[in-house]
Amino acid sequence: MKVVAIANQKGGVGKTTLAFHLAWGLFEKGARVLVVDFDPQGNLSLSFGHRRSCTAGALFSDEKVEANLQTVPASAEIPADKFSIVTSDRELALWDGDRAKFGRLRRGLRQVAEKWDWVVIDCPPSLGTLTLNSLAAADYVLVPSEPTLYSVMGMRHLRNTIEEAQEELSARAQIVGIVINAISRTLVASDVIATLEKTYPGKVFRSMVPRSVRVEEALQHQLPVWRYEAENSAGLALKAVIQEFLTRIEKGEEVKNHGEAA
Repeated sequence: MKVVAIANQKGGVGKTTLAFHLAWGLFEKGARVLVVDFDPQGNLSLSFGHRRSCTAGALFSDEKVEANLQTVPASAEIPADKFSIVTSDRELALWDGDRAKFGRLRRGLRQVAEKWDWVVIDCPPSLGTLTLNSLAAADYVLVPSEPTLYSVMGMRHLRNTIEEAQEELSARAQIVGIVINAISRTLVASDVIATLEKTYPGKVFRSMVPRSVRVEEALQHQLPVWRYEAENSAGLALKAVIQEFLTRIEKGEEVKNHGEAA
C-alpha cells in the first residue's frame, strides 16, 4: 500500500480537485484505491456524493475504534473493495488541534494495508493536527499550487511542517512534486513558476493544469473531467499529471533500490 497526501495550507489552490482526479486516475489504471477526506470542509466527500457524513471522526472519537477505518463506497457503480472513501464534514474540525491524537490515521491505515494499493488523502488548508496526521501516514506528498506569490511563501511553511512530522512522528513523507493549477499566460505567473523551479529544483511538474469551468461542472456530476468531456484541456492535463506522478514514484523507487543494493 502506498499513501499520498495532497497538502497545501493555502486554500483555493485546487487541492480537492487534484485529490479527486488522482484517485480516479489511479483506479482507472487498475489500482484498489481508498480516498481519505481529512478536510473538515468535506468538499472531497461531496464530490463523491456524500453529504453530512464524517466516518473519519471515528478515528478520534472512540478509543475502541481508533484503528478501525470506517469507509463507504466512492461510487455506487463500483465495488466498495475497489474504490472507497473515508468521509469528512465539519465534525472533524473538533479534533484539529488535539496533539494527543497524533498517529491515529497512520495506525488506522496499517490495519487495512492489505486491502488497498493506493490511499489518497485530502488534507485541510491548515498545518494543524489533521495535516500532521496525514503527513505521518503518508509516503509521498503532492503539493497543488497556483502561480501566485503567496504560493511560494506557503511552500516554505509546508516544508517546515513536513520536517516537523519527520522529527516528532518518525514520518517518512517526501515531497514528490508541485503541481501548478489555474495556469495563466501572465508575467506574474511566469515569474512565480521560475521562482518555484529555482527554489525547489526538479520538484515542479512539467504538466500544468489550465483553468476550465468544465472541471467544476464535472465535480458537480461526481465525475472526473475526462469522463465529463473527453477532450477537455484540463482533463488531458490532469491525466498527464497523474502519469508524471507515477513516473516520479517509479524513478524514486529505482534510485532507492539501487542505493540499497549498493
